[in-house]
Amino acid sequence: MSGEEETAKTWLFSKEQIRNSPSVIKGVSFEEERTARKVSCKFIAEIGQNLMYPPTILAINSAKVFLNRYYMVEPLDNSADKIFQHKLVGITCLFVACKTEECLRSLRHFIWAWNQIEADSKRGTWPFGRYEGDDVKRKSWQVDEATPKFQEVREQILMFERDLLHVLGFDFQVDHPHGYIMRFTRFFDSVKRDKESRALVMSSSEEDRFTEFGHLVITTANAMANDSSSTTLAIQFKSSSVAAACVSLALRTQKFKAPTLEKWAPKWNEERLRDADPRFQAASISIEEQEDICNQLLDFYDEIQRQNAESAQAAAASSSTQHPTRSEGAPSSATMPQAKVKTSLEGREETDLKITPRF
Repeated sequence: MSGEEETAKTWLFSKEQIRNSPSVIKGVSFEEERTARKVSCKFIAEIGQNLMYPPTILAINSAKVFLNRYYMVEPLDNSADKIFQHKLVGITCLFVACKTEECLRSLRHFIWAWNQIEADSKRGTWPFGRYEGDDVKRKSWQVDEATPKFQEVREQILMFERDLLHVLGFDFQVDHPHGYIMRFTRFFDSVKRDKESRALVMSSSEEDRFTEFGHLVITTANAMANDSSSTTLAIQFKSSSVAAACVSLALRTQKFKAPTLEKWAPKWNEERLRDADPRFQAASISIEEQEDICNQLLDFYDEIQRQNAESAQAAAASSSTQHPTRSEGAPSSATMPQAKVKTSLEGREETDLKITPRF
């Protein structure tokens, strides 16, 4: 049995199971839980980017998967300090993921990163205190480890780590979509339409290397795979299915003339059986699943775009209030350019799809 099949036995759930998670059963609304998952995943990414020695992208993605798995066993903390608890879950998942992905970091670096992210420099406040020593090279947010607040959050992380390990059952295996993306890119190159002149793979290369355009598609698909870990796709579908959808969407962003889903899915299911790699032999493709994954990814990007537009409008309104003399010439919300997120898909028509890789 392949690693993907073994993981699927335990950690893949239906939409109905996700909508009736332990949190929902306990009385938390589905939307509230969904928001909490997103906030925690965003916090994981922020901590990872602010660590003194940033971990690998796979460690960050694994942490998000651990978090989503955890909430399929344990409910959200809905107490008065729930925001802190959600972040505690996120940072602990990243702490564990850095161990499993062999990019171990000292716990103090995680606490310092948290302290840095939530510091209010204008008010001069830090959630876990500030460094008051004589070391001029040490930053203000690198609080002394002997302080009570540092020790308190350290103990909370270590206590939750034990809970997380128990829930996961020490099953740290995560089959990321990235390992399938190049194989699907080669497949789409082999089944492209006759009208498509752009190649994804160098046909004259003995090593079967990718063209510059092929690398662009792979980079875009990898960015989408990274973003998929911030959703529940990793606990709904096999990684190979997510990878296929990411490559398919990446090709659409470049207006690549690929066969329709109804045509390429059966071709892949025939070709995979002849593959020498057991992982790809087991990577069956369902048309219904591909449609579902693509729609969920596009929903994710649409939501980011809406939030981005709202933030831009709020910033413009604030600026107009602070600078009333400029309000006369201020652009209307209809013509105001929307701030672009690092990874975004604009619209769902093939001619409108655009993406800028996040990583």
